[in-house]
Amino acid sequence: MKSVNRFFQLFINARLATLLCCSLLVSCGGSVTTAGIGGTGITSGEITGFGSIFVNGVEFNTDNSQFEVDGEIFATQSEAIQAGLAVGMVARIHGSTDASGTSGTATSIVYDDEIEGPVVNLTDFGDGRKSFEIFGQTVIIDQTSTVFKDFLDPLAMNDIVEVSGFHAPNNEIFATFVEWQEVLDPGNTEVELTGTISNYNFAGMSFNLGSVIIDFSMATIEVPGGILDNGLEVEVEGIYQVDGSINALEIEEEDDDFDSELENISLQGIVSDFSNVTGLLFTIDGHPVDASMAELSPANLLLGNGLNVEVKGNIVGGILFADEVKSRE
Repeated sequence: MKSVNRFFQLFINARLATLLCCSLLVSCGGSVTTAGIGGTGITSGEITGFGSIFVNGVEFNTDNSQFEVDGEIFATQSEAIQAGLAVGMVARIHGSTDASGTSGTATSIVYDDEIEGPVVNLTDFGDGRKSFEIFGQTVIIDQTSTVFKDFLDPLAMNDIVEVSGFHAPNNEIFATFVEWQEVLDPGNTEVELTGTISNYNFAGMSFNLGSVIIDFSMATIEVPGGILDNGLEVEVEGIYQVDGSINALEIEEEDDDFDSELENISLQGIVSDFSNVTGLLFTIDGHPVDASMAELSPANLLLGNGLNVEVKGNIVGGILFADEVKSRE
């Protein structure tokens, strides 16, 4: 996640670029296009229903959509659901919405879990919420808002679970979906995690994701140029070993398709790094957001860290300039 200082520098640069762009458009007799009035773009949020597919309050027709579920491609929604696509998962929709903002057509639907691995440091808060860690990543589950699949109650140490959800303050994941897989069997259990490569050792064919040692000697590597290096954001699938390391089977570059210039974005997530010092600035899943000109829904919405919101707008210079911020609590 970008630092706050870096966030403010990006904000200033992008704001200047936006003002210059608007000035040029007006002087030339043009107009500025804003999101929320229909068009082609990306919608990212929790799946709330099927029939078509419902994400962020929009019903997307999927008759001619391509589905990608954990890297596997499917031609129909029924095949994707059979492969595991489910309500509660956070998915990314590429497609168009109409002027009403309530219906659209999806060209592709992409789902990839946040993390999959063994549960440790399990804590029960006694109010329907629990926390646990997977590879050092804290996950929060809530009986009232997390969707559970094939779940064994109570959750136990060394259960293998797949998690989908939103990144929250304090490096936590608020789980919208948790699926029980199996009980940990070192040497046989497949796991998945993402992170930034550190301690890269070409001779030793290893690197770290956080404190987890990754052996990539037998891995299929799918990154630009096929070259791994420190600082690269990757997703690793592999086999959990007795010593806690992972023998990687596949390594891919982590990419959310959010470019530095992009129109018609609808992004659901948890507010982090909130500041109202120079405007309503915050991040969602590491993406900088400027909500200083946004319409709030409800009108008395009090923005702050930890709030679940949907943001609509355009990305300019790496900043998502919001036209609308809506509560998804």
